[in-house]
Amino acid sequence: METPPFEKPEADPDAGWVGGWSTGARANSAALLRWMLWGLVALGPLLGALAYLSVPNSPVTAAPKSAPSVPVASGGQGAAGFASLFIGAYLPVGSGDEPKLAVHYPPAGSLQLDGGSGRCRGEQLTLVRLRQIGSTVWSVTVAARVTGASPTASKYCEPGDR
Repeated sequence: METPPFEKPEADPDAGWVGGWSTGARANSAALLRWMLWGLVALGPLLGALAYLSVPNSPVTAAPKSAPSVPVASGGQGAAGFASLFIGAYLPVGSGDEPKLAVHYPPAGSLQLDGGSGRCRGEQLTLVRLRQIGSTVWSVTVAARVTGASPTASKYCEPGDR
């Protein structure tokens, strides 16, 4: 049996579907994706401005690093302080000023000092070295600029002046 020439064959019912999607569904998906991308593009500057405005005004400062502390044996600071005070008191004393040293070191009251009182003085006393020799014995080195009695004196205190 032949089909008459004026009749059309039946159309395939799946002709409008491409890969399980209709062309209308593909168009809707593309439009949705396009609107989502434009929404992200528009939100970018808005979120950036919001982040900029939410930053605190005060700068955050880092906590200062503390220097590692070296344990100081007990008595070291006391020995260093005593040595500096004693040298500062010893330099200006002379004959007859022995009781002034006895304040720092009682046996110094029986010393016999030579030279005149107040001829030398110590300036810029500085601890140079501190070592513990025994359990209660310390070795302390103090540097001092030894000058004459008056600040305007041009002559330094000589070793013979002591």
